[in-house]
Amino acid sequence: MANYAIIRMEKFKISDVQGIQKHNQRQGKSKSNLDIDYERSHLNVDLLNEQNLQYERLIKDEISEQVKRKPRANSVVLSEFLVTASPDYMQSFSEEEQKRYFERSLDFIKERYGEQNTLYAVIHQDEANPHMHVGVLPITEDGRLSAKDIYNRTELQQLQKEFPAEMQRQGFEVARGEEGSKEKHLHPNEYKEKKDLEKEVQLLEKKIDVRKDEWLALSEDVPVEVKVKAKREMKQVEVESKEKNLFGRPKKEMQSQPILWKLNRKCKK
Repeated sequence: MANYAIIRMEKFKISDVQGIQKHNQRQGKSKSNLDIDYERSHLNVDLLNEQNLQYERLIKDEISEQVKRKPRANSVVLSEFLVTASPDYMQSFSEEEQKRYFERSLDFIKERYGEQNTLYAVIHQDEANPHMHVGVLPITEDGRLSAKDIYNRTELQQLQKEFPAEMQRQGFEVARGEEGSKEKHLHPNEYKEKKDLEKEVQLLEKKIDVRKDEWLALSEDVPVEVKVKAKREMKQVEVESKEKNLFGRPKKEMQSQPILWKLNRKCKK
């Protein structure tokens, strides 16, 4: 089975960054992500910062300093990359190899999108699969805030080709997903949910098989009586009426009368 190098990018507006900060820096306990093991959160590390950051303030300060024109209120101000590898492969690494994988991934992102634009690189060791969140300001070389221009279709396609190639050059036995494949790499939370669902389905299938065996065993000993209810059908019947014809005989008339068909039989399976 192939081991995949995984990199995904999401765009965020200024209204999103406080939630991103709280998730990355584990500020408060998440009610939606039950996969986080807070007893392991002390193992998380930011490769670029020793102290926690105030994302919104930092982003606004950097944009004010680097961007020539004031951005619109609904502009994308942060591009966050999620970096990991196939779960089984990633979890087979030693602590040193995991760190090297993330460090080389960070070098790749800084070189591609600008070291001056790279704000944080948080490694999470307290979820199902180790992964890294890298925050990058989408600032162009000519000083514009434009995620649309940086992450166009061609760039995103090249990213999916060149990242696995770079990790291969760094000595990691990884591949990229098949081009055009409908398969998609799952976020660590989605992967955990998928695995839980697969286990639940397997358990239900086993229960169904047990119930089926029990039913078959009982059906061999219990007679089954089949009763078909009467089907109500009508037929035309000639009957004598109270009226008489010219010859003094009762007139004939047609009347509808029900026919009752009944079928009772017993069979033994």
